[in-house]
Amino acid sequence: MQIRWLVSVLSAVTIPASAQLYSFDPAGSIQTVPSSIDASGAVAGFYSDASYLLHGFVRDPQGNITSFDPTGSIDTIVNSINPSGAITGSYDTNETVDGFVRDEQGNITSFGVAGSMTAPTSINPGGAIAGGYYNILNSVNVSHGFVRDVHGNITSFDPPGSTSTYPASINPSGSITGNYTDAANVPHGFVRDAQGGIISFDPSGSIGTEPTSINASGAITGGYDDAAYVYHGFIRDAQGNITSFDPTGSTATHAGSINASGAIAGYYMDAASVDHGFVRDPQGNITSFDLGGSTFISAININASGAVTGNYDGPLYVQHGFVGRVPNSMDISKYTGAVSDTVWQKAQHAGVSNVIVQAWGGGSQNSLAEAQLLGAQSAGMNTGAYVLLNYFAKDSAAYQVGQAIDAIGSAISDLSFIVVDVETCCGEFTSWKASTSYALGNVIMDPANHIQRVITAGTSGPTAPAWNDAGGTPADGTLVWQDTGEVVIGQADRIARIEAAVSAIRAYNLPHGAVIYTDPNKSWQTITGSCGTGWKNNCVSLIALPLWDVEYKTFYGGDGLVHCGDGIAGLVPFTPYSSTTWQARSGNQYDFGFYSPANSTVAASWDEYELGLAPAAKRACGGDPNLFGLTGTPTLDLDYFDPTLFQ
Repeated sequence: MQIRWLVSVLSAVTIPASAQLYSFDPAGSIQTVPSSIDASGAVAGFYSDASYLLHGFVRDPQGNITSFDPTGSIDTIVNSINPSGAITGSYDTNETVDGFVRDEQGNITSFGVAGSMTAPTSINPGGAIAGGYYNILNSVNVSHGFVRDVHGNITSFDPPGSTSTYPASINPSGSITGNYTDAANVPHGFVRDAQGGIISFDPSGSIGTEPTSINASGAITGGYDDAAYVYHGFIRDAQGNITSFDPTGSTATHAGSINASGAIAGYYMDAASVDHGFVRDPQGNITSFDLGGSTFISAININASGAVTGNYDGPLYVQHGFVGRVPNSMDISKYTGAVSDTVWQKAQHAGVSNVIVQAWGGGSQNSLAEAQLLGAQSAGMNTGAYVLLNYFAKDSAAYQVGQAIDAIGSAISDLSFIVVDVETCCGEFTSWKASTSYALGNVIMDPANHIQRVITAGTSGPTAPAWNDAGGTPADGTLVWQDTGEVVIGQADRIARIEAAVSAIRAYNLPHGAVIYTDPNKSWQTITGSCGTGWKNNCVSLIALPLWDVEYKTFYGGDGLVHCGDGIAGLVPFTPYSSTTWQARSGNQYDFGFYSPANSTVAASWDEYELGLAPAAKRACGGDPNLFGLTGTPTLDLDYFDPTLFQ
């Protein structure tokens, strides 16, 4: 007795590792079908071996894959994993088909409706499971819905008028969505609440509705056929309002999953019968992506941070799994180097349509900025630029913005905005530390706001030296400092410098003027004292600007490595810094490199200022070598932006 009747039709396309979507397969797999991803990035699914037998697997965030089968199984299908790592699915013993739940320790419990083939489809955070079953002795093969509580009690249900019921997803509160067929064999959507109340629904014009996923707020996604048999995606909010959607160029849209924020992952077919993955953000913006060379891709599931899993066709039509995040933007600097047409194309296939280029790096221009911007513009990408301000007395805002404009050159004619990058860059706000090893060129800021540079490497003494702020060279333990002559301006003047930079940018009448880039708990607080809209330390004009933010966190990126950033490939969820600062963001730098603990102790260097190197706060993140075909040292960061900033 085979259970492949339980398997949904799954399709897929190719994304190279350089697109931040990483390919994987369990050992011995000839076809890999990921079905679900939890909040940590663990992926559950199933695969076919060389004998065409199906096995379950779970892949942890570090990339380790564990295969499993319930006792007696000849075919195992995995459909869902919950936040605690519990997994559900079904298995075939060649005599019957039962459901199972595998706990986070790997213990498997079988269950089923007596006399029936049982097919669990979804497990919620509390361990409740939804699915369908049909009586194996009934030649009509009528399917019924069920919900199994955490204690193992099973309740059957059917919407009124159902001749077959197919539950697809259960949310944390126990609400279930799926579809059922009526007496005319027409599929309709339904949602069943935890108390058993059932509501039927269909998008306007639907002749067949198939919900696939329900999130914690009760929002539902899925697909439907219209009267012309064109398949569309839809989202139904908790109040019952339904919105249809299709990616540009779609002839058939398949929405697979909706996360807690309302982001949807799926795939669509174009007029050439080529499939593409997509992510639709909560604002309705759709990012399309591909995996190089594949004509078949399926984004099946999306977790709370926007990590997506699915599968795609490789050579010889072998299907592989993938997991990762889909950017719609990236930012680059002088260290990215010259960017070829091939790199731009690979970035676009990965979902990138927006590029932000460093023009001024706090101490020097990016001499490649104009060529980088023109290359992106020629490839049909939207562009912005950024200015990393320093806070030395001698470098006014007008001077620094002017240096950026000079570096941007003719590319300014197609520029959407310029970002004021508010973060420590050039040794400012780095305090002296006792009994600490300092290398040649390391810098600190002394109590008088003067920048001191190491001219003889060594270890600092137990107490601070008598600083000489007139170009002197005080000894300190076994090292020697020298006053650089640079003086950091005070907090009020720093806020005024940022405001002056914004004014200078506005003079160029760009479509969206100025944007602020900063981080919530470090630079904005250190540089401005967390100025905002309150009566104290007010900078209301700055808080009114769009925010592009970054957080110095770590996460597993899908490749088994620890990445830097908040890992949220989207604008929500977002926690405001305070009640008086930004309450929403327009851009998120969610991945700025691989984390390297060995680099985290490196002290700030004067060369960072003179040569425009990466800010000290990012030094523990070594960049993304080979991203989109680029090679070498730190190259680019991955972002998600509100597309309206580029329109």
